[in-house]
Amino acid sequence: MPINQALSLENASDNLRYDLSQIRIDKSIHELVQMGKANRDKTPFEKLAKFKPVNRDVVQGIQHVEHKLISELLPLRHKRLAVSAFSFLPWN
Repeated sequence: MPINQALSLENASDNLRYDLSQIRIDKSIHELVQMGKANRDKTPFEKLAKFKPVNRDVVQGIQHVEHKLISELLPLRHKRLAVSAFSFLPWN
């Protein structure tokens, strides 16, 4: 990844219109399940049913997530996703 692109990605989260700090891609499945159960117990069901539309830049969100992935595997990811948006599923 070119240095200027890496620098722009570091500052990308400052320009995002939504909060990506809750993305937990560095947690194990067990940790994520436990966090989900804890959040489920804290959040009332009525609060979950309300839809709040947001205006977000999807491309910046994807770049933010990809910045944390293994850069050598990104071309393979892009190639697979170009074929089908469901290519990320393990049974494909």
